[in-house]
Amino acid sequence: MDQSFLTLTDAEIDERFVLRSRAEIVATLRQLATDRALISIDADRARDFVLTTILDVDAEGDALVVEGGPDAAANRRLLGAESLFAVTEQGHVKVRFVIGPPRRVDYDGRPAFSVPLPASLVRLQRREFFRATAPVGRPLIARIPIVGDDPTSIVEFRVLDISVGGLGLLSQPPHVGLIPGTVIPAFRLQLPEIGAIECKLEVPSSFEMRLSTGVRANRSGCKFLDLPARMGALVQRYINKLQAEQRRRA
Repeated sequence: MDQSFLTLTDAEIDERFVLRSRAEIVATLRQLATDRALISIDADRARDFVLTTILDVDAEGDALVVEGGPDAAANRRLLGAESLFAVTEQGHVKVRFVIGPPRRVDYDGRPAFSVPLPASLVRLQRREFFRATAPVGRPLIARIPIVGDDPTSIVEFRVLDISVGGLGLLSQPPHVGLIPGTVIPAFRLQLPEIGAIECKLEVPSSFEMRLSTGVRANRSGCKFLDLPARMGALVQRYINKLQAEQRRRA
């Protein structure tokens, strides 16, 4: 399973890829049921998942019925969850949605779970969400002006990962993370041996974390705004370059 898709927060996902139309959601789920697509479901994003399939989509009754797994203990964990996090694939498109809470039902004599239909559903192609991890030995640095006492203050953030949609930034004390909701109007990032990108940068999320060394740090999830197509192509070239380097080292 592609972990880059799982780790994207809802705030980091472009609204273009979110389905909110009831008719579109029902049609997508019914197609997944027809295809007998395998769906990975975990309880409250605990990363302890089971594989299942959709048995029925009842639009009028607002119910989605999924098959119970062979592991009784895993089924009990799902039943005790407030929400279930589901990921599957439709063609070359990843599909993600949140459902729950589940209740136990029988479907044609088989154990199953019934949940309300999801209010939204995310559909992303691999190229739209794939994130490349920036090299540790040659860190990619983003220099961002921070509003404060000194209007010219520039803070250096280490780029953790990058995609055509945005990037993850790491800052360590004495600097704090970026404030969620912030829009940086003139963001510039130099991609080694590729070129520079310039656009607006939005900060949907930011949280404190502890590194393996025990040092506190802040991770900020950022989204590119109004990134020109030619600069999006530069980001993709940089990602391709990182992947090629990883394959050579393998």
